[in-house]
Amino acid sequence: MSEEEEYFNIEDEPNNPPESTIDFIIDPTIYSNEEVPKESPINKSKDRRSWWGREHNGFVQKPDRRSVKKLRENMTGFCGHDKIINLAEQARINGNNKFPKTGDRDAALIIAYYLTGARKNELIKNDKKYGDVYATYGLEKSKFIYDKELRAYRVTLKILKKYKRSNPIIDSEGKKHYTTERIINYRFFPILEEEPELPILLDWMKGVNTNYLFNLGRSSVDNIIKKAGGRDWFCHRFRYERASFLRTELGYSVEDTTDYFRWAKPDEAMLYSGTTVKNLAINMRKGWIDLEKKYNTIEDESIGVREQ
Repeated sequence: MSEEEEYFNIEDEPNNPPESTIDFIIDPTIYSNEEVPKESPINKSKDRRSWWGREHNGFVQKPDRRSVKKLRENMTGFCGHDKIINLAEQARINGNNKFPKTGDRDAALIIAYYLTGARKNELIKNDKKYGDVYATYGLEKSKFIYDKELRAYRVTLKILKKYKRSNPIIDSEGKKHYTTERIINYRFFPILEEEPELPILLDWMKGVNTNYLFNLGRSSVDNIIKKAGGRDWFCHRFRYERASFLRTELGYSVEDTTDYFRWAKPDEAMLYSGTTVKNLAINMRKGWIDLEKKYNTIEDESIGVREQ
């Protein structure tokens, strides 16, 4: 296999989480060989704990995990269309430095993450097994259809984390338990033709011969995003930016945003697109201006009455 073929067929390595997504913090004060009992699960070779919670070289690795909830503390709402496009163009430059035409794919990947707000395994081609049924996930060219009447693209996307409960059982304490099964489900949402980021994605779609637009590994996606935007940019950050744009710029309600992403509860809409300090200040300023106009009008009217 050539170097180029290896690049386009990167497989995940579950035993070696990519450095691009999580940084290590080794804290010797958490555990040491003397503090951890020999019977502790940490010292068992067949431990069921995650890779991150196990002991390495005498210490427990603590991941510095990123989340939208943490980033929101320093965010000021939607970052702007120019920022998203600049990230895509940087990804194009980085990709072209490695292989010709790879940059177009990487730029389109950045735009697709923003426009769809999809999870990683919903956007890139990958197979999932549900019992005896296999399902292939990923953004498909055939499910990206232009609607002349709406002047928008209708997008259909298979989504993860959808379940159904069955076979209720009541235990001895009277509590009800269910058998939980994953189910195949879909999102249906529009992308307006006027959106400035869209041409980059459409250009990539025209040159792709396969139905699935992005056939690459999870670790490759992380590297593309990190090299283009740095540590503060990751898959769920794009979902935050999309939700913020819909709510703060287009006036979507919490219910509209929940429907757009097919979230089960409105709590997620508030997490990803809740009002920031910047937006609160802007709304307060608008209210203050309206209040000043109201008092000025009342004062002008009272002056006119006195003059009469």
